[in-house]
Amino acid sequence: MPESPETVLKPRAVSCVNCGSALMGPYCAQCGQKAQAGPPTVREFLHDALDEVFSVDGKFFRSIYLLFTRPGFLTRELFNGRRNRYVRPLRLYLMCSVAMFGMMALTGERITIDRPPPPSSSAPPSAEERNAQFGVTSEMLTDEEQRQMDEQINNGIPRLMFLMVPGFALIVMLVMRGSGRTYPQHLYFALHVHAFVFGMSALLLPLNLWGRTAEGVSAVSRIVLSLIYGVAALKTAYGVSWLSATLRLAIIATAYFVWMLLAGLLVVLVFLGWWATRVQAGG
Repeated sequence: MPESPETVLKPRAVSCVNCGSALMGPYCAQCGQKAQAGPPTVREFLHDALDEVFSVDGKFFRSIYLLFTRPGFLTRELFNGRRNRYVRPLRLYLMCSVAMFGMMALTGERITIDRPPPPSSSAPPSAEERNAQFGVTSEMLTDEEQRQMDEQINNGIPRLMFLMVPGFALIVMLVMRGSGRTYPQHLYFALHVHAFVFGMSALLLPLNLWGRTAEGVSAVSRIVLSLIYGVAALKTAYGVSWLSATLRLAIIATAYFVWMLLAGLLVVLVFLGWWATRVQAGG
């Protein structure tokens, strides 16, 4: 006897295979898993793979669009409890961070420790002479040691920036005290701002390939756009006036700049001390 249309259209699964709860729709109301009537098709498999690796869906594109076009909007949405509509702040930060540091590698953007060239009349110090020193400074490193140290510093920059975000959130919390927001909420704001700066930098870094002038335009543009974005994001997320947002951003930017200088100095000192130990031990 042939099956009736009702029988054909009726889903084969009446309970969630993950948690066993009764299904009321295409997704389980208890665990959120999507109901499937059978093995996945090739199309469903490819969609799930792309969604898992790149999260290429409406939520992703909507979040990126709003991040770039409406400063502070995503943060305000989180303040208001609307979390499921958008990509989480940490994921946005990580994606934009990967994009920026990947573009830095492609364009040759690097952070180096400059050192003055040795006097032409003197020969490079020998291993014994360097071992006899109390410590090692950048002037005392050989070319190969300088290259390796610069490599180590550039490899550590992404991790350093990730550690800078909580400090930025702490500065925002102190400047925006009285806003009624908790530290985790200020951390949302910090992640969104850094995600924009990283994403915007990834778009502007290719200008470096066009010469020194274009590289300078890229650097200045990144600073200016970051400041403008910060003011607009403060105004939208915290509901303050343009004047208040501008003054508060000036304080936040100044304190964050000092915080970055101190962190950078600490990194340099740590690496110099590491190389001092290597030189004294290895000769």
